[in-house]
Amino acid sequence: MLSQQDSKRRQKASQCFNFKHVTVSKNQEVITVKTILSRIGLGLLLLLIVSIGVCFYIGEFNYAYSLMILLLFVFGGMGAIYKLRNDEYMYDRHLSSRSSGRSEYEEYTR
Repeated sequence: MLSQQDSKRRQKASQCFNFKHVTVSKNQEVITVKTILSRIGLGLLLLLIVSIGVCFYIGEFNYAYSLMILLLFVFGGMGAIYKLRNDEYMYDRHLSSRSSGRSEYEEYTR
């Protein structure tokens, strides 16, 4: 009996945290969680750049340079994530080309 209740709780929790199915329809436009988070991210990026400028203007150079280093780390982390995703995509393409019988050169030049 406990195992059935636990499985129902886990299934309900997984549905709560599954962001792919959460959409809000607004005037024929579907807004997903990904677009909402990207807008929040762009807003925070804009706020960070403005705060760096304000810190330089008021003479707080330590805060400005630390915010610039934070920005550098954020862009470095994003680059590492995108490189990892690209490597995974290329590896999957490599495996699919082996199963279809094409050579790696033919896959690359097609």
